[in-house]
Amino acid sequence: MGAVYGAGTQPAGWTAPAAYYPLTQKPPYVVFPDSVTGASDTGRYIDPSTRRFVYTQSGDPQGMPTVAQLVLIAWGTISLSAAVPTFDSNWQNQVQMLYVNAAKGILAAKLMQILSFTLTRFGRNGLKVAIKWKDLTTSIENTYSPTATGS
Repeated sequence: MGAVYGAGTQPAGWTAPAAYYPLTQKPPYVVFPDSVTGASDTGRYIDPSTRRFVYTQSGDPQGMPTVAQLVLIAWGTISLSAAVPTFDSNWQNQVQMLYVNAAKGILAAKLMQILSFTLTRFGRNGLKVAIKWKDLTTSIENTYSPTATGS
């Protein structure tokens, strides 16, 4: 004879209902799936070029690591065209300090490390920026390259 379950903690009867009506296992719902691995990420993916959230084909929000999202939001607010109207002798330090100051909270929390800056001038007042940085929570190196400005 099967075990008797009390009505207080289990359904009344001689055996658990799952023995007669087994539950089918559904795949776990993945919140913010990574586009490559399919594993759950910790933040919603923001497309750097459109600054909009990205959704999967099924309509669910796509994911990205939280630190990458924080960096994208912090650095995405910088307008290089307004920041460097003229190139004086200190322009490289000015540009670097813009990015360091925008991410100072993330840097102070030891969530990221800036590895290198590549600043390239083109034309009369054009500037292309590429920043190599490391997410200290995942040890993944990333490169942030905003749209080049100027001509």
